Amino acid sequence: MIMLVLILALVGCATPSSTTYKIWFDASAQNEELIQAAKERLRKAGIAYKLDKNGSVFIQEKDFQDAVICCS
Repeated sequence: MIMLVLILALVGCATPSSTTYKIWFDASAQNEELIQAAKERLRKAGIAYKLDKNGSVFIQEKDFQDAVICCS
């Protein structure tokens, strides 16, 4: 019984890993050459990114500081 309570407590205390993305490069305000260069710099730095349907580049919030350092 004690083991069951401990397991339930540990599972209940586990924090879900939420990933928040922030815009890094807005496609509507930039040309395609600049967007490609930004994606290449992020790729070389090992920073994961996503593109929206308009071509804007989003990076994880936790990687934002690294992206500023390497890609600005």
